[in-house]
Amino acid sequence: MVNVNEMRKIAIRLGENVKSFTPRFVFQEIKKRLKKEPRIKLIRGFRGSGKTTLLLQIFNEYRNEAFYLSADNPLIAKENLYSVMKDIISSGSRILLIDEIHKYPEWRRDVKAVYDEYPEVVIICSGSAPLAFIPERREEVIEVEPMSFDEFLKLKYGITIRTKNEWRSEEKSMELIAKYSPKIEAYFREYIETGGFPISISYDETSAKKAIFYSIKKSVYEDSISLLKMSQEKVFAMNKILVFLSSSEPGELSINNICSFTEISKSSVYEILDALEKMRIIRILQPYAKGGKLIRGSPKMLFYHPNLRVSICSEIGIEPSIGSIREELVVFLFSLKGAKVFTIKERKKSPDYYISKPIDIFVEIGGKGKSKEQLKGFRKSLVLKPDQLIALSLCGRKTD
Repeated sequence: MVNVNEMRKIAIRLGENVKSFTPRFVFQEIKKRLKKEPRIKLIRGFRGSGKTTLLLQIFNEYRNEAFYLSADNPLIAKENLYSVMKDIISSGSRILLIDEIHKYPEWRRDVKAVYDEYPEVVIICSGSAPLAFIPERREEVIEVEPMSFDEFLKLKYGITIRTKNEWRSEEKSMELIAKYSPKIEAYFREYIETGGFPISISYDETSAKKAIFYSIKKSVYEDSISLLKMSQEKVFAMNKILVFLSSSEPGELSINNICSFTEISKSSVYEILDALEKMRIIRILQPYAKGGKLIRGSPKMLFYHPNLRVSICSEIGIEPSIGSIREELVVFLFSLKGAKVFTIKERKKSPDYYISKPIDIFVEIGGKGKSKEQLKGFRKSLVLKPDQLIALSLCGRKTD
């Protein structure tokens, strides 16, 4: 029998360490869904997005009925997860918060057994690898995305900015920025560098970039091997693809160019790109045509969040493309609102992207002098200029 009291002392100590942290926005979402079916919740997100801190904050909030443990704790290794969970429930806990669950073999078997035996118990699991969690019938996934600019401002500087749909107008976007703080533009540059990840709140910029890069490295060198069973050759090629992408301008994905750069086959390149997408390191965007039909054409490959590009560029000593950063941020922000983003291949001069409902708009992304030439003939379209990009970043998940 495991020493439940000893494990609880560990949880209490860890919980004390996060008491000074302002909870992420997703914390309230988890609280609302905590005791609703299905009772198995999977907290999924890229390394460094704050999942462990979230579990400990839930533990602090519900301490009388919650119990936090990490599946890689040596105390668990002496027993088995099923027995440990039963002992914890017998001690009175009804909310089990299990971190690093993917490191425990056959974790689903044990979690499901407890789920069936104890209908009053809620089980919340998290792991450092997004691809470890493919939801099944009795499980609910709660995504922990990188932070939007408004969340970064709230958590790091205590600034709350109320927005509507100012991002649709360059003039209104400038008014919004001028209204709140002369430092907003400087904060936005900070956000672009590292602010999508909670580590940016307590680390200086250089250390935060290194930490984000280390998260990418662990995903490539650990998760792809342990969870996808990739060979060392493909892992090495994966690293080369990320360097290739980080040093490229935004554009169509050329499989032939990647094959030449990495010296591997097309089938291996496709396998690696699929893995990078599942790990939330890149996004692969498909072309779109009228009527909602996908058409033939090369997809576009971007980083999941611009902070990932910035951290790799910093590590290899090059300046990241501002055009790529803008596009990655726009795609991230609209995806955060629940929209799907597609490239446009209808004709030679086209907008950069079509944003699906609930936004439903064609967008061209550019600097202050960007014209509307690419938008001719496209309904509900606009050019997103730098000030509008800041305003859009302040909207978070709002869809107006």
